[in-house]
Amino acid sequence: MKYSYIVNNKDLENCIVELKDLAAIAIDLEFDKNRYAYGFNLCLVQIFTGEQCYLIDPLSKELDIQKLFPSLEDKSTQKVVFAFGEDLRLLHSLGCFPKNLFDIATAAKLLNYPPGSLAVLLETIIGVQINKSSQNSNWLKRPLTENQLNYAALDVIHLLKLRTAIVEEATEKNKLNWIDEENAAFDKLSYVGVENNNFIKKKDMNGLTEFEWNLFKELMLLREGFAKATGRPSYQIADKEVLKELAQNPDKSVFWNNTKGNRSAIRFSKFKAGFKKILIDTEALNLSKTDRANKPLPRENAIRHRTERSRTEKMKKMYFKPIQQEIAKEHGEHAATIILGNRIIAAILAGDTDQLKNYQLKLIKSSAQQLGIDLNLIFNSGQTAVNAI
Repeated sequence: MKYSYIVNNKDLENCIVELKDLAAIAIDLEFDKNRYAYGFNLCLVQIFTGEQCYLIDPLSKELDIQKLFPSLEDKSTQKVVFAFGEDLRLLHSLGCFPKNLFDIATAAKLLNYPPGSLAVLLETIIGVQINKSSQNSNWLKRPLTENQLNYAALDVIHLLKLRTAIVEEATEKNKLNWIDEENAAFDKLSYVGVENNNFIKKKDMNGLTEFEWNLFKELMLLREGFAKATGRPSYQIADKEVLKELAQNPDKSVFWNNTKGNRSAIRFSKFKAGFKKILIDTEALNLSKTDRANKPLPRENAIRHRTERSRTEKMKKMYFKPIQQEIAKEHGEHAATIILGNRIIAAILAGDTDQLKNYQLKLIKSSAQQLGIDLNLIFNSGQTAVNAI
């Protein structure tokens, strides 16, 4: 496998010159998200120009990866990617906002290919087989192995050819404008301020009292502090379920030594000291040790919630599901999940039609008309969405 492994600014600048004025490049990232280290870390950037493959090492001390960002933000060059959602989150967090993306995963789904890996699509569409054996390896560790570098190169060198095949098929099926609209939406996305280490979730509240919930949240924050300070992934400090059980049984000393899932770091004296302080502070709040943290809604609110949920389910069953089935019959079940999936249905029911693309609105209108369904019955915003078609 031929590639250029870039570890210094001089070679990176030469690469950037090569990227200038290209109509399209393929790009992919390798990253680590709380697997081998704390946080969301960029480990490698792979770029293929159609002739040359560049593997750019952002962890090299002799390379400033920010020098590459203007090339990724250049609107005149299309960036061909595959399932780039997490990659975008990472780049946005680093201050890089790529423009003019062509996401093959979305395009393939609109052409009704089943959801799958890049390897499956490559074999299905252009008959290329690739080895994905290094997918879950440690991309933070240096030096990278030859297998890792070969794997990284394989992730991009076939993307341009795959895009060409998809564009040809989409053109034949008159669906290229659908793909263009979906790709254009990426330019408007912003993950700035989005928490990439969302370690406490609302469902964690279930089964805990007010006292236990506060204790659990503080323990999770303590864990994150240790993880960040040591650079270790959070799960290596303490298992989440262990901390939840500790919040429910704060007097059990067994947690410090023998509990299954207890990682070595939780035994640190500083962690124990932090726990003791959290326990004292939580006790001082006089929170209930019997009332559930996840309190049921007041009766009136609960009735209103049930009524709204019943209305929503009725709307889905009477109007949306038939339209969804009509779209699936015409364009395929996989394409239907993008055209009128659950997220889109929820947006329409909430009166939020701004995120719908023109092709989606037209297909929904067409299917509704074939079924004799009045669009005014399903768009909460009245004529606004209908007139937009």
